[in-house]
Amino acid sequence: MEHQLTAIFESGILRPLQVLELPEHATVTIQIHQVVPAAETALHRQKLHATLKAANLVRHEGSKAQYSRKLSVSRRTELARRLAVGKPLSEVIIEEREG
Repeated sequence: MEHQLTAIFESGILRPLQVLELPEHATVTIQIHQVVPAAETALHRQKLHATLKAANLVRHEGSKAQYSRKLSVSRRTELARRLAVGKPLSEVIIEEREG
């Protein structure tokens, strides 16, 4: 049986928002996808665009923004530092392999 449900994480416990029709002591596999509110996504996009604009990596032509693809190593490093949202992907992969 496979189905998708929404849960809230509180005090270290996942609390499903729907009733689970599972037998007692059933073993399940859980795959986590964090739901990001639309307002938070829009704010992140605005921050990203403002950073690229400040770095002179975006220019407006008509109604669409166009992004330059040429970045120096130092510029790429600076943008990565400014836009970092969490751990580097390499750290995440290492943790998953060790866990």
